[in-house]
Amino acid sequence: MLFALHHNRGNLYYRQGRYTEAYEQFRRALLLNPSSMRSKINLELALQRVQAAESAPTNRSGGAGGNGAVSDEARRVLEYMRRKETGEWQATDTQEPRNVERYW
Repeated sequence: MLFALHHNRGNLYYRQGRYTEAYEQFRRALLLNPSSMRSKINLELALQRVQAAESAPTNRSGGAGGNGAVSDEARRVLEYMRRKETGEWQATDTQEPRNVERYW
């Protein structure tokens, strides 16, 4: 299963401290299975680590734009997922009551 491959690879990269690669793998996993809460949570954790590394006052190598593109894309992906989930998670009090007597 391709989803599991990307998700597990993301976990491996995250444990190795390779947060940008982990983010990319979780993003790919979510493209294959958008309902995976584990991948969504892991994606956000990896994104937090990438952003923390960007804002840390350290001497970064590799030039500008390496992780910046990931952050912009990550924000768009997470915003899309939040918008999509907003439509899926509805309060139960807005649903029509079922005819309970029918089941008794």
